[in-house]
Amino acid sequence: MTVHVLGVCGTLMGGVACLAVEKGYDVIGYDVSFIPPMSTVLEGKNITIISEYPNIIELKNLDMVIVGNQLRRGHPLIQWLIKKRVKLYSAPEWLLEFVLRDRKVIAVTGSHGKTTITTMISWVLEQCGQQPGYLIGGVSSQLGGCSALGKGPYFVIEADEYDSAFFDKRPKFIHYWPTMLIISNIEYDHADIYPDISSIITQFGYLLRLLPSQSSVISTNITSGLEDMIESFGLEHLQYGGNCGKYGTNLLNNVVLKMPGKFNQENALAAYLAVKAIGIDEKDIKKALSLCKGPARRQMVKYQNQGVVAYDDFAHHPSELLQVVKTFQPKGRLMVLYNPATYTQRQGLMDDKVIDILNKVDKSVILLPKKHNLHLEAYRKAGIILCEDERACALVFLNHVEDDTQIIVTSAYYLEIFWTNLLHGLKAMEVSSKISD
Repeated sequence: MTVHVLGVCGTLMGGVACLAVEKGYDVIGYDVSFIPPMSTVLEGKNITIISEYPNIIELKNLDMVIVGNQLRRGHPLIQWLIKKRVKLYSAPEWLLEFVLRDRKVIAVTGSHGKTTITTMISWVLEQCGQQPGYLIGGVSSQLGGCSALGKGPYFVIEADEYDSAFFDKRPKFIHYWPTMLIISNIEYDHADIYPDISSIITQFGYLLRLLPSQSSVISTNITSGLEDMIESFGLEHLQYGGNCGKYGTNLLNNVVLKMPGKFNQENALAAYLAVKAIGIDEKDIKKALSLCKGPARRQMVKYQNQGVVAYDDFAHHPSELLQVVKTFQPKGRLMVLYNPATYTQRQGLMDDKVIDILNKVDKSVILLPKKHNLHLEAYRKAGIILCEDERACALVFLNHVEDDTQIIVTSAYYLEIFWTNLLHGLKAMEVSSKISD
């Protein structure tokens, strides 16, 4: 039996493909763009990679087709599959049917911190001998990838509110039927799906209805309406961090994290509360947390020499950008590249917030997406440099870098051309400096 994964280089789809291999299926993955970190993960698996979407695929009777949510109804291959009446699985539906149904599911939701918290919980459970399954929307070098079936009862999954597929517009997390739920902030995002914040909150309300009685909900900064629902459903509510959390980061005073920033302390707190709620000894939890390096592309050092440090970070929402700036600003001169490439950011809905944050740093650059409604004049008036391609961005940084400079690159997507040019230029500057000396 073969599982055909359409859109295999997406973080969710790549993880699903790896899980299918673990379950013993032959897997064929299709995509048009293979970039790190997921391309690196797929190279190490027994997955046949096809770097295009054919118009038809050869299917046997028991084969399965899993469709990533980036494929649209009008795609030629999708139209062929529809005409053939092929059963199409969304990734969340396939996960429930073939992976999650008999597991105790710990679902990590919310606007920020999902990948880090999922990684932390998975790592701690692994270190504490629980052999968890997990599916992370990113790559953990410590765990050896982004997913594993595991042998223990628990399965930890990053559960987002984005839609499941072109034929299933429900949030992914609705499919996972969790036995424990983490909600790490709820803010407005995904303007292509949700008209306002209240429509997002409504989906979280539907998710709460699917939790068994006496399940644990671990949350920060949620609405009073959701709090009331949690209470009325008889769920255990552990509120952490923020302005009103019962549990604060003082619980982790003796834990020195490898990931900087206050927001990572709160991520670690969420992970701590989740693992403690299932009965793991707190000393073991804290020891494991102190060893956790977190997922790739979260304050990830790409270059360090002569006082110049360059970091790659997944931050793309203004709230995430602000936390990154707050983390590194006290450490000295700061140059920031921000890539507003997600649908919501491209619409210019949060330009004022982004400009206010970037005004706090020494030098800031916007990498413009190809299609957008950004208020460019507002950025120019604020002295923020606008670039239309990655090479030009790299050149700006190379022309302005000084000793003791931190370069922070924030984008939902890995900017391969930018990094290739920046790293080449920085290394060339090292050679030039040595010659001058």
